[in-house]
Amino acid sequence: MSSSVGASHSFSLDISLPNTPVKTINIENDLTINDTRSHSAMMSSKYEDGAMRYRNVSATDSFHDNFAYSGMVNWRDEDNARISPAVSVNANLMRGNGDSWTVDTLATAFDRRHIHSESLMNETGISAKAGISSVLKNTDDYTLSISGNYVFAYNNRLSRQNTMDLWQVTTPVIDVANTYDYTWNYYDHNAGASLNFNTRNFELNASLGIRYRTQVDQERYPEALSDNYNFLSFTPFLRLSWKRNLQFTFNMSSQTPSLEQLRNRIDDKNPFALIEEILT
Repeated sequence: MSSSVGASHSFSLDISLPNTPVKTINIENDLTINDTRSHSAMMSSKYEDGAMRYRNVSATDSFHDNFAYSGMVNWRDEDNARISPAVSVNANLMRGNGDSWTVDTLATAFDRRHIHSESLMNETGISAKAGISSVLKNTDDYTLSISGNYVFAYNNRLSRQNTMDLWQVTTPVIDVANTYDYTWNYYDHNAGASLNFNTRNFELNASLGIRYRTQVDQERYPEALSDNYNFLSFTPFLRLSWKRNLQFTFNMSSQTPSLEQLRNRIDDKNPFALIEEILT
């Protein structure tokens, strides 16, 4: 059995100012708010020879709130159309928590489990971008233009889960494998430049991107650790087109491993599990 309910609110505002001291200004704003609540419950049992051999009951409640904003400002001077600067900002704020419990028991076994977990996950992301493009030459024979941009991004994520075995209420036991408290941070610096050269029969597009990322993992439980990871990547791109029929493209991409992949731990969210089975 499962149920969920959610609400979404969106807001957009675009403004254009054509007659200002700095000529034409365009402003774009987008805001989205999402609120989600979900509940699920499951119960199963196994019978052998008319007797119950296995019983499992679980329930989960989760709550998630998400706030996302994006804004952009660009301006141009009609008297100097060769240069077009632009600035944009993006922000994302997510808050979530959950509550779950599981009763997992063998009817004939002495050891039984009653697991209760409380989780908290807060994430904040902010990015800002500044770019400029310029048409260096525009004639009947060819067009030459260049552009450049810089992006800074910051992301912070707090993950916390407390799991207790409550089968013996008087002496609850911490489930260390599923109890953790850590914070992730990453800082991104991205810079890129591109060149475009077009004629009637030939087109050249070339660009180069550079990214430097710093990832920080701070763990408070079950151990007090702090790890820093630094990644530097280059992403070149080249495309040559002749008469729109013959084309050559070369590009490279880079994917930085996430902090989840870098953490050396296994929890109940891992799709792989080790099962020990004793045959008698």
